[in-house]
Amino acid sequence: MFWRLRGFNGEVYRNGNGHGNGSSVGRAKRNGQRGAASWAYIYIALGFLLSFEGTIIQLITPLRWPYDLIFYVPLFVLTSLVFLASGRFQGWLVRLKTMYEDRFR
Repeated sequence: MFWRLRGFNGEVYRNGNGHGNGSSVGRAKRNGQRGAASWAYIYIALGFLLSFEGTIIQLITPLRWPYDLIFYVPLFVLTSLVFLASGRFQGWLVRLKTMYEDRFR
């Protein structure tokens, strides 16, 4: 984990012996983009999880409308950030989907 440092736009900096020190030797860029099918899967999974969270909040909090928004809004923001801004989580989610699709049935 310490041998790779990421720069702006996903650039990976690595020196010749494999130890990252921020030098530009061995620079490699990632230009991959998610396809429409991957984004659709991410949005569907986000929708299911937000629905589940909303149901759980209604069941476990003693507060009723509009006071339950105190719990729902921060959880909605955090969940949306994880799903939409974290490339690592998106990659894990798409790998999970691919692993399930490739499983022999």
